[in-house]
Amino acid sequence: MRRKILSIPWGGLDATDRALGQGPCPAGSKFGPFVDWPGIRAVDEVRSSTSSRVLRVEDEDGTWFLKAYWYRGLRAALRGAFRNTVFAPSRARREQRALLRLEEAGVQPPLEAAIAEHRSFGLLCEARIVTRDFGGADLARRLATAPGDAGLDRDTWSALGSFVRAMHDAGVRDPDLVARNVLARERPDREHRQFEFAKIDASSSWIVAEGRSRFRADEAARRADVDRFARDLERLGAAAPCITAMRTAIDRD
Repeated sequence: MRRKILSIPWGGLDATDRALGQGPCPAGSKFGPFVDWPGIRAVDEVRSSTSSRVLRVEDEDGTWFLKAYWYRGLRAALRGAFRNTVFAPSRARREQRALLRLEEAGVQPPLEAAIAEHRSFGLLCEARIVTRDFGGADLARRLATAPGDAGLDRDTWSALGSFVRAMHDAGVRDPDLVARNVLARERPDREHRQFEFAKIDASSSWIVAEGRSRFRADEAARRADVDRFARDLERLGAAAPCITAMRTAIDRD
């Protein structure tokens, strides 16, 4: 089903007109409304900007997120010409690489990331990534409904710190490490810990090479990510003891 979602006609996510109760309609496409595609039950827009769009898609296999990154205008088109070459990966490719690394390292469960691209005369026009829904709310929403501790006990905040440390130890650096991009869900099997976490929206991430650059030369940048994350949590109302528990776990040898 991932391939079916990715194969919706290029440009089809650019439409803004909707019939009541229907999802986005592929612009100029003979296939009709998105929700009429075989196996797709519902589509909702999560967010949209001039350069990207995120859709939540439900089908018989579960819930997925489809993200489309657009390279519009001359400057963006020229930059897109070099994406996924020896010069730089596309935003979709960056996110896929990060999710796969975190899965392979056992940091978070697999999200089954798959990507597709549309090029015209060698220029990247659109890049897409589809991922399975992890479930659970992000930390920003949790703090909005449960100010102070986000409904998580002290041990879970320590587990969050261990998750961030494991992400960095796996070599994944992401300047978008903020509350709305970290999901927490209750484990069905509570043998080890009550909650597990996932980092999403990693389109600005990169993989740090093995060796000194990961653990020494990159330490200042890693610390900057942690400081930014802590400030974001504090801004959203996280209690000081919760942030302290998280940071202690991150710094633990």
